[in-house]
Amino acid sequence: MGTFTGPDIVTDGLIFAVDAGSTRSYPGSGTTTTSLVGLSTGTLSNGVAYVSGNGGSWDFDGVDDFIDTTFTLPAGDRSMEFWVYYNTLTSTAGNGYSLMGVQQGADKYLYSGIQSNGSGYSYAGNTGGAYSYTFSAATWYHIVLAMGSGTSRNYVNGEQVATRTYTASAASTTEVMIGAINQSHEIDGLVPLTRVYNKELSAAEVTQNYNAQKSRFL
Repeated sequence: MGTFTGPDIVTDGLIFAVDAGSTRSYPGSGTTTTSLVGLSTGTLSNGVAYVSGNGGSWDFDGVDDFIDTTFTLPAGDRSMEFWVYYNTLTSTAGNGYSLMGVQQGADKYLYSGIQSNGSGYSYAGNTGGAYSYTFSAATWYHIVLAMGSGTSRNYVNGEQVATRTYTASAASTTEVMIGAINQSHEIDGLVPLTRVYNKELSAAEVTQNYNAQKSRFL
């Protein structure tokens, strides 16, 4: 079915999946990536590069690179998952965050990334902020932000590291961006894949996805 499935990737509720390591999603050149589920696409903007290591990744320069997709978030329970390798822990934005997802205001947030000191940072629904996990540069991470029934959960490398409550979660009309948020806060590093689910991934499902592809990165 393509490398996004690994041996055991959770497919229940999967509504968006791009993977630089799948030729069905990205042929290794050009400026278009196609979701392996649904009809969404993404446009590699401002010179996003491709590197073949670890099965294939997109390489973002931390200045102006991003992938702008046509995918918008559903309301309610949802989860965002990605692997990332930060070259540095800073970005060109004034507040120093490197993020990906959607930042639309009100209760339409779903994004995850880091602060310039390496601490985790995310928003889900109408609530968010820093959380107590410190990332390092030049290291591969599997990150999941899962939200359901009023609680968002942050997972790193298959382990839950933080929780937060929210009171509202509406659908977005702004499209998901990979490697940046709203054409700002650009990541300096590698992102091989991003997935979105229309449900809250359970802890067991997060661990399943981590274990299914960790041999590609670790």
